[in-house]
Amino acid sequence: MNMKTKAQVIAFANIGGGDAIQGVLKLIRTYPKEQRIVVVELPCVGLPRMAYTFDQQIADLSKERTVDQFLLDLDRKALKPMQSYMVQRSGIDYVLVNPRSQPEAPVIRKLSSNQTLISAPTVLRQQLEDSYDVIILVLQGS
Repeated sequence: MNMKTKAQVIAFANIGGGDAIQGVLKLIRTYPKEQRIVVVELPCVGLPRMAYTFDQQIADLSKERTVDQFLLDLDRKALKPMQSYMVQRSGIDYVLVNPRSQPEAPVIRKLSSNQTLISAPTVLRQQLEDSYDVIILVLQGS
């Protein structure tokens, strides 16, 4: 009998308010290549940082392929398959904050319910745990 273990979930933050991205990239390199890893950047009132760290391919991502769209769809109870919100770089899947989001009007202000933000990590785990070995939730910003 082949028993699949649950995905390891890691919440990664720099409590001091600094950029957590370099730490996340170092953490990813510690896993064996065959590990299926997804990184989800959870938005806040701060600026998107992860998309700016990558090459033009990710910097040019469309707003539909972002965590912003995931949250709006979750809020409307109209989720699409998780792959719809992802981009890939070097074998790692990413759900990123839209690099063109406006700091003065972040996606969290467009949600109809605070419950959406509270439930988002649980929904993400439920949607991703069967397809990935490691789920990294990046928490940063204000």
